[in-house]
Amino acid sequence: YWTSLHSLADRQRKLLDECFILGNDIKRLQNEIDKAFKNKEDFLFEVDINKIQNLQELNRLLELRCYRRDLKIAIEKFKTKATEIDTQRMHYKELLRAEPCQVYMNAHDKTIVNFHKANLEYANGCPLHKVSLEWWDADDEWDLDGSHFMVKGGYGKVTNVISDAIKDITKKSHLVTNIEVIDGGVKVSGIQEGVPDKPMFEEKAAAVICTLPLGVLKYSLEPPNAKDNVRVSFTPPLPKWKTKAIENMGFGSLNKAVLFFEKPFWGPQEDIFSRLSETTEARGECFQFFAVPKEPVLIALISGTAANIGDGPENDKLLKNRTMLFLRSTFPNCPVEPIEFIVTRWHRDKFARGCYSYVSVDAQ
Repeated sequence: YWTSLHSLADRQRKLLDECFILGNDIKRLQNEIDKAFKNKEDFLFEVDINKIQNLQELNRLLELRCYRRDLKIAIEKFKTKATEIDTQRMHYKELLRAEPCQVYMNAHDKTIVNFHKANLEYANGCPLHKVSLEWWDADDEWDLDGSHFMVKGGYGKVTNVISDAIKDITKKSHLVTNIEVIDGGVKVSGIQEGVPDKPMFEEKAAAVICTLPLGVLKYSLEPPNAKDNVRVSFTPPLPKWKTKAIENMGFGSLNKAVLFFEKPFWGPQEDIFSRLSETTEARGECFQFFAVPKEPVLIALISGTAANIGDGPENDKLLKNRTMLFLRSTFPNCPVEPIEFIVTRWHRDKFARGCYSYVSVDAQ
């Protein structure tokens, strides 16, 4: 059905393009003929060719009669194509009235499609309606070869090793609130957290490299919030082209639920398994589970709209109950409750404001 509809629309577009070209030809030819009448050359349309007395007049006669012939042919073609357009439009309307039912799949099929959408939202770190249709997979070109690995203990171990060489000069709990360009360099200022009265601090240097997450930069451009005045400002303000780039790039969230048990109740080969959601809204809620090797621990992914988990123990309890209901219905030996249940909230972390960037619909 949709192929036929597309073919009709495509054919109609081509006919309209052809009519546009013919219309321009008709206008041009008519102008040439009108010019001949204005110059009192109209007698050349009817005069006997044998009565022409010079070559110049003969050439003009042939030219004008070719114009008249071409005009007649163009008008006939235009009428034929206009009639075909009307016929195509009638068929198009008839086909629209015969549109098939919108239900193309059953409920189970839809849950499978929702799973794959949730998986794309996991890969992009945002709901699909926010990501660029053209550039959603722009990072594929830079994919690393090889297998996937899980870092036992979390990625914090990686950053700890990398930063070990500068740990003696790293100032922790120093919350930057302003980056200012001054004579001869820059000044970075802020407050010291974890210290009584939270005193201010200042650091001056020839230059500063800003490695703030995009989420923090985006938050710095929002209007001040009375409940949270901890945000970075720039003096002088960032140029418009840079703030626009910050605003237009997307920074989304992916969260994880970590469940600890006394012992594994899943098989040794079941290191990854998935969950199908019955609703579109909850499709990204714990839709895929990873088993931590040699540990009674499961890590569940929370993507898309479901990643915007609200604060409070009530939300944790609801999420835990729904997750455990799925696990108990899938694994007969699953216990009623986990020993511990932890949920990340990267979108609530003031030092991240999200998980990772994506190419949004506004990005260029």
